[in-house]
Amino acid sequence: MTQETAGSFGQRLGRVLRHWRSTKADARRAFPDATLEAVAQAITAGERTHRGEVRFIVEKALPADEIWDGVTNRQRALALFADYGVWDTEDNCGVLIYVNLA
Repeated sequence: MTQETAGSFGQRLGRVLRHWRSTKADARRAFPDATLEAVAQAITAGERTHRGEVRFIVEKALPADEIWDGVTNRQRALALFADYGVWDTEDNCGVLIYVNLA
């Protein structure tokens, strides 16, 4: 954990609570089925115009241990990029669109 991401105990606790309060229902309200379908269609249409392969990931919150450890949304996105093999495309040109709702 770096000094810039660690924060004070109170800041870390506040961040944990903010993420903990996020629910699946919040995610559904933000991205209902119709919206997810529209995103999927836009990604499919876009992929016809370039060689990139796009992956769209929405998380309601970060895992509590990662928040407490000071993991940033960018660090989480990089981990998901690797975990899901987004980079592993025919032309190695995968793109991750990561949304964290907390």
